[in-house]
Amino acid sequence: MVNLNSGSASWPVRGIIFDKDGTLLDFQYMWGRWTLILLEKLKACGGTPDWHAALGITVTGDTVVHDPDGPLAMASNEQTIAILAWHLYRGGLPWNRALSYVSEAVMETNRELEELRPVQPMPGLLLFLERCKAAGVKMAVATSDDTAMAEQHLGWLGIRHYFEAVIGADRVKRGKPHPDMAVLACLELGLQPEETVMIGDTKADIQMAAEAGMQAGIMIGGADSGRADAHILSYDSLQISGGGQENG
Repeated sequence: MVNLNSGSASWPVRGIIFDKDGTLLDFQYMWGRWTLILLEKLKACGGTPDWHAALGITVTGDTVVHDPDGPLAMASNEQTIAILAWHLYRGGLPWNRALSYVSEAVMETNRELEELRPVQPMPGLLLFLERCKAAGVKMAVATSDDTAMAEQHLGWLGIRHYFEAVIGADRVKRGKPHPDMAVLACLELGLQPEETVMIGDTKADIQMAAEAGMQAGIMIGGADSGRADAHILSYDSLQISGGGQENG
């Protein structure tokens, strides 16, 4: 057992569960690129849907700003496709054709993203992961992405080996904010939820942690922290102590 410290708060933990996008990987750096590519492909679908409103984004030039409470930030791949297809259906396309168009656009976008591999870690992440590993903290990822895509992104960044489990939305019946992913992650780590904390960048992550009975939910990034037990802007704000060593 080690202590995870943030300011005056401290939690004895055996494990940490991380969200992926905006928590491990810089959200804008990857999903901003993904969004711009997808928007170009969606234009070929015809009609005049408000794709920005559908995704919960604003775009200025090459800069995509997302609503941290919106679909791009929190929806699963399946949900995102359904949201976009609904906008085409609303514009007059049959539902089957709308789904086909959007699904193909998303698949093509994902293939282009694989060629670009636009990933970079959140500030202070790599050193924090090393400290956790050295202290014997078990780590897992719980993400609204599909598991295969999550594994791929973690591999691009070279951090997959830190995590004993990767839980995508496709591995559970109910995604975030329901507790299913956190519960499964704890099961695969061999830990009880109360022995773990959650680190994420959305209110869905914090709600999931609370509903799963995890010891704490820590919000990272600039979004409204909601019911989070702590709010940090970088991993430099977290320290690991105990377990035979101290890391600050």
